Amino acid sequence: MPGYLTAAYNAEAGANNAAMYQQILGALPTGDGVTFLARTVQLPKRVLGVGQLVRRDNGAFESPGYQPNVGRVEVTFIHELAQTYNGSAIWALLTVWRAFAKAGEGPDFPNSPDLQFGLSAAATAYGAGGGLMGTAGSDYRQDFTLTLLTPVAGATDADTTLAQGPGYTVKNAWPADFGLEQVNYDSGRTLLELRASFQCDDVVPDTTQIPNLQG
Repeated sequence: MPGYLTAAYNAEAGANNAAMYQQILGALPTGDGVTFLARTVQLPKRVLGVGQLVRRDNGAFESPGYQPNVGRVEVTFIHELAQTYNGSAIWALLTVWRAFAKAGEGPDFPNSPDLQFGLSAAATAYGAGGGLMGTAGSDYRQDFTLTLLTPVAGATDADTTLAQGPGYTVKNAWPADFGLEQVNYDSGRTLLELRASFQCDDVVPDTTQIPNLQG
């Protein structure tokens, strides 16, 4: 995924607000195996049932109706805070990804410094990143995996050790919104949270972590 975004970013490198572009370029991750730690994750209900009123004779009853879209995945990330701060990688990633998803729509507000990708520039970037050649396709929708942590055997509540556990793959996701949360230093807090919502098609178990289910 970051490879597509980097190509799209480079396609827009000659635009205005050069200082902001350069900061994002310095913070934007370039590898395809990018990993970020999350404080909280809220997965949507995978199957939503909507009742449909059906009449029979003189009575009426509810029967299974249409299937609505899967809701949003809510993730709270940790925003970097350091005296040697060189830009937030997760903020840069979400900024470019969201601009890529809304290519052709223009800025959110008049004279906004938000990144703007035209459809033609996005199409070129798709091809450069290995996506759909010469077309403004749907490469902005990407899969990503949420890997949960599990307590190590023998760990206690007082001294819990966590290790990589099961995971879930969020299918065809794109960032719907994100923003920085309030930071309070009254109690010596030094963490700043960044909350993001991702619209997706489905959330399924990550079978790559189960040996007999790997293809």
